[in-house]
Amino acid sequence: MDVILYSDRSYRGGHYFGKIPLISKKEWAKANKFGTHTSMIGDWEIQVMNKDPKPHGYSEYWECPQCYWGGK
Repeated sequence: MDVILYSDRSYRGGHYFGKIPLISKKEWAKANKFGTHTSMIGDWEIQVMNKDPKPHGYSEYWECPQCYWGGK
């Protein structure tokens, strides 16, 4: 995928969704020890971690135009 980034921070050639935290298995295990609690989002009941794991880095998530629009 070729993405062109311009100096005004605009881009073309892909769709950017944000940064994804990179978390080690050891850090997940430490965060899981604190457990979860139930929270409601609209009609959905979800489990939320009591402590967030600390990321050691981040990765950007991009999709090509064909994947974004459902062509592939």
